[in-house]
Amino acid sequence: MMIIALSAVLLAASTASEPETSQIRQKITIKSRGSSGPPVQLPQPEVSPAVIDEVVRTLDIYKKPVEIKTPEVKVQARFSRLEQPFPEPPYLSLSPRSIASPYESWVFEVLDGGQVLWKTEGQGPLKERIEWSGSDQEGRQAARVGRPYHFRFTGKRAEGSFVVASEPIALKSLAVKQYLGDIHLEAANSLLFEPDKPALRSEAEPFLEAMGRALRRTDLRQKACKMILYDEQPQSRFAKSRAALLKRYFSRFLLINANRIELEIQPIGERGEITVAVVSADRGPTIKMEP
Repeated sequence: MMIIALSAVLLAASTASEPETSQIRQKITIKSRGSSGPPVQLPQPEVSPAVIDEVVRTLDIYKKPVEIKTPEVKVQARFSRLEQPFPEPPYLSLSPRSIASPYESWVFEVLDGGQVLWKTEGQGPLKERIEWSGSDQEGRQAARVGRPYHFRFTGKRAEGSFVVASEPIALKSLAVKQYLGDIHLEAANSLLFEPDKPALRSEAEPFLEAMGRALRRTDLRQKACKMILYDEQPQSRFAKSRAALLKRYFSRFLLINANRIELEIQPIGERGEITVAVVSADRGPTIKMEP
C-alpha cells in the first residue's frame, strides 16, 4: 500500500481595516489499494570525491608517514691484534671486496655510539681500503680507551640505498703520540685493577709488561720513569693505594728504586679513567708493542 501525505496551507488575507492575518493548515492523508503507477526508478548511489578525501584523512595510515627502511647488513669488525696491548692503527677498516652490491656513490662514517666522529665519501665504486686511525674530522686524536666505535658504509644508487655496519669495538689500550713527540701508553683502570680493592687483575699482566718494556727505552740514569694515574678521587686513600701498587710493580720489573718512578695522581680528564706510561721521544719515533 502506498501512502501519500499532502499538506495544504490556506491563507486568508485580512481586510485593510484588520492588521492581523490568519492561517489555516490542514493535513490530508490519502490511502490507496495496490499500485497506482509504474515503479519509481532510483538513481545508483554515488560517492562524492570530497567525501572520499574526508574519510581517508581520518585514517591513521594517512596521518602517519610510511617508513621505508634502508636494508642494513652487520659485519664483524673485531681484529685479534686489537685485543693485544697498545695496538697500532688502523682501528677500523673496510675493504672494497666486502661490498658486493652495486652503488653509484658512498659514505663511510665512524661513530662513537650514535655520534659521527669521522666521515669520508666519494663517487663511483670504492677503489681502495678505507682505514680509520683514531682521529676526528679535524685530524685530532679522538679514540678513547673503553669507548665503543663502529663504522657505517652507505651505498647509494637510483633504486635506493643500503648500509653495511660493523659490530662495535672497544679498545682496551692505546698508544697516543703527543705533540712534543712523547708517546702515552694508555690502559683502562678497569683492565688493570680489581674494582673493589687495591689489587692488580691477572688480566693486566700483558699490558703492564708491555708498559715496562717501553719504559726501558728511557735512560733511567738520566731521567725518572714517568706515569700518570687518572682517578675520580685523586686524593683518596684508594687512589694512593693503586699508585703504590704500580710503583712497586715497575720498580721490580725495571730493577730500579721505587723513588725513580714519578707517578702523578690526577683527576679524570677527557681521556677517561686510565693509567698512562710516558715514553720519552728521544728513544726513537716509534715503539713496537709486540714482544
